[in-house]
This record gives sequence, C-alpha cells and structure tokens, in this order.
Amino acid sequence: MPSCYFLSLLSLLIALISVVSAADTPNSSSWKSALSKLGGGSLQPHPKHKIKKRPVDESLSEEEQDDVHVMAQYIAETNLPTDLGHFRLRAYRTPQSQNQYVGTEPCVIYSTDKPPFGADGKLLEGVPVRVHDQCFTSEVFRSQRCDCKEQLKMALSYIQKHGGCIVYMQQEGRGIGLANKVAAYALQDKGLDTVDANVYLGLPEDC
Repeated sequence: MPSCYFLSLLSLLIALISVVSAADTPNSSSWKSALSKLGGGSLQPHPKHKIKKRPVDESLSEEEQDDVHVMAQYIAETNLPTDLGHFRLRAYRTPQSQNQYVGTEPCVIYSTDKPPFGADGKLLEGVPVRVHDQCFTSEVFRSQRCDCKEQLKMALSYIQKHGGCIVYMQQEGRGIGLANKVAAYALQDKGLDTVDANVYLGLPEDC
C-alpha cells in the first residue's frame, strides 16, 4: 500500500473509539487539601510542561482543521504471531510534530487472512478502523488504572474475526508523554481528578 494512501484511507474510514475517565470536579476544600500536600496552592499551568498547539488556519473550517493530512512514509511489513491469532504489522514514519511527546513511528495491524486493502489501486470501503494510543503503563506494566490493554485486546480479536485494522499511535497519555502521565497520576493519588491534574500541570484537559 503506497504511503500516500495511508492517511487518505484514515480520513475516510477512521472511527475513533476513546474512553475518557474523569471524576467529579473536587470542591474547594479538596483542592486545598490535595495541593497543600504538593507544596502549592496555585493552579497556574507549568510552563515547562506546556504543549504547543497546531497553529489555526483561519481559511479552514473547524472540521477541516481537525482533518489535516500528515504524510506517512511506509517502512516495512512483517508477520506478527500472537496469542490471539496471526496478524501483519506495517511500520510507517511521519514528520515530527510540534508536540515533542508524540512519536513518529505509527504502525498498522491487520489480520493476515483478512487484509483491509483493495486490489489494483482501488481501496476497500467500509473498513473497520480503530485508532489506538500507546499506553505503556497498561499494555506493558499491566496497570489497572485504565482499560487500554483490554481495549487493544478487544480490537485485535475483532479484526481477527471480522477484518479491518488497528492504527497504533505513539501517543502516550494522548500525547503528553510517559513522564507527564506519571506526574498526572501522582496528582490523582493526592485527590485531583484526571482533568484537574492535567490543568495543574499545564496540559490539555482532554488528554
């Protein structure tokens, strides 16, 4: 599959499945209690953790701004035998984004006997696609703070039976990086919820 087709396919077929887990906003007393344990009472974003946002192109609609194509270079493909079945793994490289915490080597996983690509240059339609963000804490360390590894396992089982593919993105914590994710977990341990912990660190609310 030529690299120029990669994200064109995604822009037409991606059905992004995500789960955002956030508790109720803490009351003022819980804020003060949690922040006092952290040695501070201000919720100002930390400049060292600030993630740059993509510049807004005023000539594009909001929908078009969210659907910006990124060129992906195809690198290689190999067999991927797993306990859930036999898959194929395709590796790509993309240019470095403004976000230093986002990796540049996404990959695509699909069932060996149910390839999602068409023939003779014609792309298939209605292909199930899951975009899955890397979750090192869950998928490698088996953390139970989220269900990312279960979501990945479910997606692999689905494409093994029904076809489709998984686009695996190097976006730990939805693009905040492993260290920032651990820092957010530490704040949650002190009583802050997911959103408030991210705000305290100067990170996007929905990461």
